Amino acid sequence: MGGERFQGTKGRDGNLERLSFGDFVSAVRVFANDYSIVNRPELPVRSPFDEPNEAGKFSLTQIPEGMTESEFVERMRPITDVVVTCMDKDCAHSTWERSGAGAERVMMLTWGGGVVQHNLEGREGAAEAMGTIAEYLAQLKREGRLPNLKTIHADSHDSVCGAVEAFLGGKPLHEYLSEFLGRQVTAHSPEEDAVMEWFVRHGAQVFVTAFKGTELEVTAHLHLTDRDNPDGSVLREIPLGVDLPEMDVAAFIELVKMRNQPF
Repeated sequence: MGGERFQGTKGRDGNLERLSFGDFVSAVRVFANDYSIVNRPELPVRSPFDEPNEAGKFSLTQIPEGMTESEFVERMRPITDVVVTCMDKDCAHSTWERSGAGAERVMMLTWGGGVVQHNLEGREGAAEAMGTIAEYLAQLKREGRLPNLKTIHADSHDSVCGAVEAFLGGKPLHEYLSEFLGRQVTAHSPEEDAVMEWFVRHGAQVFVTAFKGTELEVTAHLHLTDRDNPDGSVLREIPLGVDLPEMDVAAFIELVKMRNQPF
């Protein structure tokens, strides 16, 4: 990924430079190998403008090869909702169905973890890449090139996110919490949900900051994933606000390390 420019690059005058479509595509490509997280390399990669892979299958999205900026902007013209969520087999298609936008009006950006990001080997700069994605879309919005875009859905899921498990060194979040709290914590528990909400809220702020000053609304949700009955899964809205707890994965890992250090 050398030579690529992510969010926050400044020009000689100290102001942020305009991001190019190439910057945006390169940022999305940071997640191009995310099927490897769940060992499903055989699955098809979807366009963000298509229906995700069927329910029960992971669904990773990438910008179509060879798409130009003018083609992208034209395809974005009718889009009212952009959904950023996890590619999870019980989450991606379910969230697409529950987005509230018609099939022709929703753009799905799905990869491991959704808005919950942390670096992995071969996937360095993931958080920065998500920032570039947010900044580029906000840039187009400010330029009047996304006239119908109204809402960003910043989401992830519980029970259990495979990407978050990978971020935590291969240990599911509820097991990580069990060791941290000194008592058993189960998947789909209030404790797991609370920490995932911290993570989602932190990721959502990337989009809140990028779109500040526009009329666009950023909403956040936790997909409450029912593994035994996926049709029973629901999207629970997560309130956003500066006075509400949030934390990224890196800070959480450091917190656990500090808690486990002997005194």
